Amino acid sequence: MRSAPPPSTLLDRVAAMLGAFDTGRGQMTLAELAAHTGIPRTSSYRILERLVAMKWLQRHGSAYELGPRLMELGSLALQRNSLSVAATPIVHWLHRTTGHVVFLGVLDGPDVLYLERVGGSLAQQLPSRPGSRQPAHRSAIGRSLLASDAQGLAFESSGEGGGINIIAAPIDTRGELRAGISICGRPSRVQFSQAHGAPVRQAAGAIFRALEQARRARAPFR
Repeated sequence: MRSAPPPSTLLDRVAAMLGAFDTGRGQMTLAELAAHTGIPRTSSYRILERLVAMKWLQRHGSAYELGPRLMELGSLALQRNSLSVAATPIVHWLHRTTGHVVFLGVLDGPDVLYLERVGGSLAQQLPSRPGSRQPAHRSAIGRSLLASDAQGLAFESSGEGGGINIIAAPIDTRGELRAGISICGRPSRVQFSQAHGAPVRQAAGAIFRALEQARRARAPFR
């Protein structure tokens, strides 16, 4: 049940409608969206149908889901995000080197927002995906960022995907944002040790150097 008053301006209402899909549910009905946002059903219907016409949402029967235009904008945002540009080759390198699923995420308020996920069949069994969120205190990446030791590793066991182990390391971004990288795999393959964490820490350092190189390239000539 909503504790805050429902949004009043049109822009706030549109933002609330789109933000409702941040709950992790792929599809939501008119009744569910109206209940989640607190916007009356009649007004909700008008907003939703306008968003469908603009391709920000799409409708399947009585259910709505994010549309192709939003996906396109989200893809462009990731492609032009300086962290994603610097980190993507290293994320793929870490996956090739270890054979494990690799996540890249940033701290956004109390949550970790995942930007990248690279892996094989195991990755498809995990609910975390690019664009999804998880409370920082429940995420290995989040705990590595919240820890006082900026160079430390965070270890986590999870029941997701039939049981996995996760090792995460923070990325030094010189204060621009708080980011981290992690590997995850079956407990028989990912063990909680400094040796298994070494490639993760190495990848975090490589991303820092790539970001520094990009900053120097953008710096004006003196």
